[in-house]
Amino acid sequence: MKAQENQFLPFLNGKKQFIIPIYQRTYSWQREQCDQLWNDIVSAGTDNEMPGHFIGSVVYIQQGTILFGNVPQFLLIDGQQRLTSLMLLLTSLAEKVQSEPETSNTFYKEDIYDSYIINKFGKEEQRYKLLLTHSDQETLKQIIDHPEKIVPDNTKSFAPLINNYLFFREKLQQREVDLATILSGINKLIIVEISLNKDHDNPQLIFESLNSTGMDLSQADLIRNYVLMGLDAEEQKRIYNEYWYPIEQKFRYGGNGDYFDRFMRDYLTLKQSSIPNIDKVYTTFKQYHRTKYRVTIQEIIKDISRFAEYYANLAFLHEKDVHIKQVMQNINALKVDVAYPFFLEIYDDYKQGKLTRDNLVAILLLIESYVFRRAICGIPTNALNKVFTTLGAEIDKEHYLESLQAALYTRTGSGRFPRDDEFRAYFVTKDVYNSPRRNYLLSKLENYNRKEQVHTLNYTIEHVMPQNSRLSVAWQQELGPEWKDIQTRYLHTIGNLTLTGYNSQLSDRPFHEKKTIDGGFNYSPLRLNQSLAHLEHWNQQAIEKRAQVLADEAIKVWAIPALTTEQTNKYSSKQGRKATLAEFIGPVHDPLAGFVPEGFRLVQATEKRFYVYRQIEGKWIQYGDGKNAFFSTTWASARERVRRCYELNLIPQGAGGEKVNTSISPLSEEEDTDDDNTNKTYTINDHPYLQGEMLALFNELRKRILNLSVNASEEFKKHYVAYKLTSNFVGVETLKGSLLLTMSIPFEEIDDPKGIGEDVTNIGHRGTGQVRVRLTQISQLDDAMYLIQQAFDRQNNEVALV
Repeated sequence: MKAQENQFLPFLNGKKQFIIPIYQRTYSWQREQCDQLWNDIVSAGTDNEMPGHFIGSVVYIQQGTILFGNVPQFLLIDGQQRLTSLMLLLTSLAEKVQSEPETSNTFYKEDIYDSYIINKFGKEEQRYKLLLTHSDQETLKQIIDHPEKIVPDNTKSFAPLINNYLFFREKLQQREVDLATILSGINKLIIVEISLNKDHDNPQLIFESLNSTGMDLSQADLIRNYVLMGLDAEEQKRIYNEYWYPIEQKFRYGGNGDYFDRFMRDYLTLKQSSIPNIDKVYTTFKQYHRTKYRVTIQEIIKDISRFAEYYANLAFLHEKDVHIKQVMQNINALKVDVAYPFFLEIYDDYKQGKLTRDNLVAILLLIESYVFRRAICGIPTNALNKVFTTLGAEIDKEHYLESLQAALYTRTGSGRFPRDDEFRAYFVTKDVYNSPRRNYLLSKLENYNRKEQVHTLNYTIEHVMPQNSRLSVAWQQELGPEWKDIQTRYLHTIGNLTLTGYNSQLSDRPFHEKKTIDGGFNYSPLRLNQSLAHLEHWNQQAIEKRAQVLADEAIKVWAIPALTTEQTNKYSSKQGRKATLAEFIGPVHDPLAGFVPEGFRLVQATEKRFYVYRQIEGKWIQYGDGKNAFFSTTWASARERVRRCYELNLIPQGAGGEKVNTSISPLSEEEDTDDDNTNKTYTINDHPYLQGEMLALFNELRKRILNLSVNASEEFKKHYVAYKLTSNFVGVETLKGSLLLTMSIPFEEIDDPKGIGEDVTNIGHRGTGQVRVRLTQISQLDDAMYLIQQAFDRQNNEVALV
């Protein structure tokens, strides 16, 4: 390697040609970067005290042997964006110089062209000092050879090359800066010229070190360079033309590499069964490639190409099958990106003939129902990462559809498939108007089992009971004396929403007029409005009744599998069924469970088994007769049991033969019964085992935990140390010879590749949390922090889909 400082214009002058390798990304600078370059040149040209302005490095390597009479050619490893932008500026400057007689005595267009833009005596391709890749090269040739044909047009979207050429030409035409200043500024530009030796230098390593921050290159750019840079020139061209270029064309939809990055993350998730961070896709790909030491890079690229086609068919709706395309369009409206690794797997099986077309559609509809029901019920989405990462492994491909139905149907807790009663309870009460999926919801309801589909985007959402907080007297009378409370409670719920093409005409009119005017509900062709046409009044009872009718439809639209116990049991050992379906710890109010008071807990263990617990002296005791547990068989009877136990202050007697949960309740820290004296402040001195090696281990652990966020806080309790944001995400119990970590994250959600976590959901322990890890030495910290990070992220980022 040889590096030296050089002025830009002398570096470019002389007979030479820089070639952009095919593995480099296309020209991508936007006006923002070109505006910065222009300002830097103007500053350098106007500041007489400034000796020069550094614009970065240019890294190149000689291509082939220099033959007599030929133009020396160099592959440009780094610096393409700057060099191309300056070429555009020089071209526009040459045009401007030609049209300015006052500058002709010092500079001519031919001087700029012959010295810095073209090789005057070069033949064909060798005529140009810079050769770009694919369509970029033809565009640059047109700009250089026929700049007069480049005309602004606000109705067209131009490539960055043309946009930026027009930008520089416009700047020169505005005359805000004289040409002498621009020429002076360009003369002051300085680069570091780095020439590589093809026998001794590794262009890939140098390229990575120059781009280590990842600020300029997308993960897609880095992967492409890694894949192609190590191949000889002919193989580069073959792989690029046969595989990589077609892949890039599929992802032009994304515009900036984001879609390709997401695809590669999904591809690697499918191949490795773990989800890489989006900004670590390139690093993960390199690790994946190195583990495939018996597979050539060409074979890997061929496999990526195949799955890229699948991804484009599903994400960009390139799929030719109308029914599959329609289902995927609906799924994409739900923004369930985490499911794509699973989609790629089942679509591959479909293409390989392992899965029929009808079963593929059935599975996609099943996923759509699963995701939408969870969204309506407000179940946090973070559990879906693990669900879809592992779902493929739970399929019995001899019984593809049934085993998948069982896998989702038997999931519990935060991964559950909401049953009809839970779905109905939330569906009729949820504010769906302010949901980003409201158009999807109403479209699905309107078009269910309809051969002639209605394009609902041609309609607007109508509140039957108006939004206006100052309701007319007619509406107040329609709703009754509790009109204000009714409006607040039901305004944005499904029972009060419909679609219309006459929103402005309906406005705040009384209900009778909304029905009978031209375009009113009586004359609407929409199914959603048919029931409204037959009503005389619109009040609380009418809203609730319509909501229940629409809920009946919704249960069919977003159906849950109808499986027998025999069918679910057939796959239960493989899928690891959990003990409970749902759990509510008071104080909490839920549409399904009703009000669960503080100190009470309602557990749905199976479809028709509901158990009630009460906290007695820090322990959960089940209601029973001392031997057998009392249980309810419906949500209604379960709500009633909780109410009676609370109002009558009934003391539970336990359930003898059944396992009694004695875990400490997740109380707020102010109420935590772990401390004997709630007014006492504890410190590290109250933990006598924190000495010597244990103290060193604890200090390293606490440093890493507190580094997770400036909002993370530490609080010493009597028997453990709590780390929290709004509440504990991890507690550290200090013992003799070890630290016992308990993380607040459901055991079924934790990603634990080393298997170091223990499920303590039903085991008594200090503090809060469901996953426990024991630390005895510093070498275990990395694995422990991987789990702690998940508990932290769950509390920090827990957001519902809608």
